[in-house]
Amino acid sequence: MGAIFTISLVLAFLMGIAQSSLISPMRLGGASPDLVLLFVVAYVLVRGAVEGAFVALVGGLALDFTSGGPFGLSIVLLIFVAWIAGLGEMNIFRTAGIWPYLAVIVATVAYNIMFLLLLQITGRNVLWGPMLWRVLAPSLVVNALFMPLMYILVRWLCSHMRPKPVEWE
Repeated sequence: MGAIFTISLVLAFLMGIAQSSLISPMRLGGASPDLVLLFVVAYVLVRGAVEGAFVALVGGLALDFTSGGPFGLSIVLLIFVAWIAGLGEMNIFRTAGIWPYLAVIVATVAYNIMFLLLLQITGRNVLWGPMLWRVLAPSLVVNALFMPLMYILVRWLCSHMRPKPVEWE
């Protein structure tokens, strides 16, 4: 796994902190980008679901440390998102250029609906209509807009951090 994996874990943690502190006040159409979710999806698409699950664990840990929600909720949901994005590994459409967009849309819907459902199960009052309209819909648009940037960042990171092959001269 090596250097790429270690750097990715650090980035996931830093993105979780940044998402909770710096990014959340910045709104675009009523939503801010879900940096950790985007990073997890992009990482899974580039490196695979196994490494992506560890990135989701670390990013979710950072989010759970900085949120007021039940501890562990972000971890569980991001690992679930990694699993969903990893389904593309078994799919012939993985190489399609639209796959990152489809993956982030499915991941955003799954994450937000599961988040609201688990909040309701833990006794929180959830107004489903307004939450879906005011949270999920803008998040879908913002995450779809930011996905190409995150995907390019992850692909660049993974391609530039590969160890150089040893060759005889």
